[in-house]
Amino acid sequence: MKRQTRSQKLRINELEIPPHTPQLNQLILDNTYDLITINRLDDLSFEYVNPAAINVLGYSREELFAKSPLELIHPDDRERIVNALKANLPDRGGRGELRCRKKNGTYAWLELSYKVLAREQGEKSLIIISRDITDRKQTETTLQHKFDSLALLVDISKNFDNVGLDNLDEMIKTTVQLLGKFDNNDRSYICLLTDERYTIMKVYEWCAEGIEPEIKGVEGMPVSVMPWWRTRLQDLDHIYISRVADLISETEGDGEVKLSSSAQSLIIVPMFLEDRMVGFLGLDSVRCERIWSSENVMVMQAVAQVITKALYCQKYAQALETSQNYYQTIFENRGAATIIINENMDITMVNDEYQRLLGYTREELIGMNLTGLVPSDSIAALEEYYHMRRQNPAGVPPKHNTQLLDKKGKYRNGMVAVSLIPGSHEALVTFIDLTEFNRINRALKTISATTAAVIHAANEEELLRVVCEKIVEVGGYSLAWVGYLRPDLKKKVQPMAYAGVNNAYLPKLNITMEDPKRGQGPTANAIRYGMPIISKDLKKDETFRPWSKDALRRGFKSSVDIPLMNDGKAFGVLSIYAGEIDAFDPEEQKLLIDMANNLAYAVNSLHARLDAAQTVQKLEKSLARMQRMLMQAVNSLGTALNIKDPYTAGHQKKVVRLAVAIASEMGLSKEQIEGLTVAGNLHDIGKIYVPSEILSKPGKLSELEFAMIKTHCQAGYEIIKEIEFPWPVAEVLLQHHERVDGSGYPQGLKGEEMLLEARIMAVADVVVAMASHRPYRPALGINIALEEISNNRGTLYDPEVVDACLHLFRDKGFKLK
Repeated sequence: MKRQTRSQKLRINELEIPPHTPQLNQLILDNTYDLITINRLDDLSFEYVNPAAINVLGYSREELFAKSPLELIHPDDRERIVNALKANLPDRGGRGELRCRKKNGTYAWLELSYKVLAREQGEKSLIIISRDITDRKQTETTLQHKFDSLALLVDISKNFDNVGLDNLDEMIKTTVQLLGKFDNNDRSYICLLTDERYTIMKVYEWCAEGIEPEIKGVEGMPVSVMPWWRTRLQDLDHIYISRVADLISETEGDGEVKLSSSAQSLIIVPMFLEDRMVGFLGLDSVRCERIWSSENVMVMQAVAQVITKALYCQKYAQALETSQNYYQTIFENRGAATIIINENMDITMVNDEYQRLLGYTREELIGMNLTGLVPSDSIAALEEYYHMRRQNPAGVPPKHNTQLLDKKGKYRNGMVAVSLIPGSHEALVTFIDLTEFNRINRALKTISATTAAVIHAANEEELLRVVCEKIVEVGGYSLAWVGYLRPDLKKKVQPMAYAGVNNAYLPKLNITMEDPKRGQGPTANAIRYGMPIISKDLKKDETFRPWSKDALRRGFKSSVDIPLMNDGKAFGVLSIYAGEIDAFDPEEQKLLIDMANNLAYAVNSLHARLDAAQTVQKLEKSLARMQRMLMQAVNSLGTALNIKDPYTAGHQKKVVRLAVAIASEMGLSKEQIEGLTVAGNLHDIGKIYVPSEILSKPGKLSELEFAMIKTHCQAGYEIIKEIEFPWPVAEVLLQHHERVDGSGYPQGLKGEEMLLEARIMAVADVVVAMASHRPYRPALGINIALEEISNNRGTLYDPEVVDACLHLFRDKGFKLK
C-alpha cells in the first residue's frame, strides 16, 4: 500500500477523517441519522464523531475528542458496559443499551452495536453505531403508568357499578384509599359540600403510614373561611401546586384556612354536578415536593365524575321515593329522559331529554306504546315487568336493564326506573342512558383483562389466544382474531389465534396483500398504511365486499382492524367484529388502539422475557450447587478434626445440639440458627494446630500447654475467615471463649461487643465440657455445669442465654445425650 505523505496526513487530520476511512464511507457516516463514532481499541479515545452524534449529545467535536467515552456513560450503566466490552472484544463486537450524558446534563438512551475495525499495520479501532431511543423509553414508562391508571379506573367503575345506594358511603371510603395508594401518595381526601354550598358537609380522608390526618379537621367549616381555594376550584378544572411554600403569603390573607399545613405539593379536582360544585377531591405529598403526571389528573377527574354520578343517582332515587306527584318529580329530574305512561303502557307525557335521546318529536311519542321503543325480543319481558310492578310494587325491583330503539334504529342501552304515581293509573318511567358509558366500560374492562394476559402469558401462542378470548368474553364483541403478515411474495395475512363466533369464517378470509380484490379490504389496508381502519357498516362498506356475505350470515355488522407495529412497520393485525352497526365510538376506538399497541409491545418483548427467565433459572441452580459445595467443605473440616481428636468430635456435636436448642428457645431466626449450626460444627477446628499429645494429655496442663490450647480460637478464625459464609461463622469461632465481663480470650470483649451467636456458643460449650468426660478429668455432671453458669450469670455469661439454657434443662427436660 502506498505510504501517505505528511501533507496528506495533515489534510486528513484537518478534516478529522481517520486515515483508514475511505471517502465514500465518510460521506455515508457524515449524513446518516445514526450516531457513529470510531474509537481507539486500546484506550477507547475518539478518532471520529459524526454530525448526528454531535447534534444529539450537544458537545463539539473538540470537546468529545478531549473526553473518554466512559465519562459520558451513566454511572449505573458503566460497569455493565465495561464488562460487555471485555467479554466481546477484541475479536468480535456486540449490542446493548445505555444512558449517555448530554452536554446539558440530561441523559439520552442509546441502542448501540459495536464491532472491531481492522486497520493498517495491525492496528484496530472500534466502530460504534447508536440510535437515540430516549422517546421510546419514555413512551414505555408512560404506557405502563397509563395501563395502571386505566386498571384503577376500571376497578373503581366496576365497584360503583355493583354497589348499592345504601353502601355508597363505604365505597367512597374505599375509593379514597385506592387513590391514595395509587402512585404512592401520602394523603388523599374527598370533601363534600352541603346543597347550599355554604359548608363542608363530610370529609373522607386516607393517610399513608406515618402521615398524620389533617383534612378531617375542616368538616363542618363554612367554605367562606377558604376564599382562595373556593374561587380557584370554581373557576378552574383543577388546582395543581408543586411547591406549596411559594403560596404561603398569598393564601394567608384575610384569615385563610388551609386544607393542610404539612403538604409540600398538592393537586385538587372539583366535583361538579350540572355546573354546581358539590365537593372536591385532593392528593397531598407531605414527605417531599412532587410532580404529578397528566394521567394522575385524568384519573382524579374521572373518579370525581364517577362519584358525582353516584351521588346524583342516590339523590335521584331518594327524590323518587319521596315524591308526592309526578309534576314535581319530572321537573326536579329534568336532566334524565322521563315519560309518563298509562296502565296500557301508552305514553302520555314526554320531557325534552327523552326527545333528544331518541330523536323523536313530542308529537310522535305521545300516544305511542312503550313496547314500540324496545327490541321485539324484549317486549314480553317489559310487559311482564310493568304489570308485576303494578300488582306487587314492593316485591319487584323498581329498576331493570333494557334497550331502547331510537328513530334511526340504533340501540340505546340503559336502565329503566318505574315509579307508580299515587292516586292514579299512571307511572313515571325514567330511562338512564348507559350506552356510551357501557362502551367505554367494555373497552376498559377489555384492556384490563388483556393487560393481565400480556403480563402472565408464558409464550406467544398463549398470549395471542388469551387476548382474543378476553376481548370476546370481557368486552362482549362477536369475534376477535390476530393475523401475522407472512414474509413471502404474496404477503398473505395468516390467522394466528381467534375467539368468538367463527363457523369456518377465518379460513374463507384468504387475505393476500398483492391480490387486487382481497388485498384492498380493511384488514390489508390497516397493515399497508399502519393505521386503524373502522368499518361502521359492513353491509355498506365497498372495500369489505369479498367477505360481506359470510360476515353478515354470522351476525357481524361492524369491525375495527388495528395494525400491530414494530419499529414503525406493521407485522400483523388485530381484528375485532361487533354485532351492531357503528359499534365503535371514538373513545372506544382510542382505548382499543391502546390495547393493540400493548399487545404488539408484548409480542416484541416476550422472547427477551423468556431469555431472562432461563438465565435466572441457571443462576439459581448454580447458587444451590455452590451452597452444597460449601457445606461439603464444612463437613470435610469437621472430619479432619474428628480424626485427630475423637473427644473434640463428640463435644462439637453436643455443643451444636445445645446451642441450637438455646437459640430456638430465644426465638432466633431460621437463618441465625443455620449459621449457629455451622459455627458449632467448626468452633474447635483451630485445635487441629494443637499437638495431639496436649489434646489427649490425661493430667493437668502446664501454663505453656494451656496457652497453646487458647490459640485455637484465633487459629480457627484464620482457617475459616476466607470462606464466604452467609453467616458470621469466623467471628463466632474467634469469640466463643470471650466472657461478658471482659475476662475471656483472645480479645477481651465485653457484653454486646460479642455476637449473640458467640454468647450462646460460650454457654453451650461450657455446659457440655463440664458435663462430659475429658482426658484430664472425669465428667463433673450436668448439675455442676448448670450451677457454674447460674452462679456466673451476668458476670461471665449472658443472662438471657443462661436463663434459656436453665429453662431447657430444668423445665423442659432437655438431655445432652
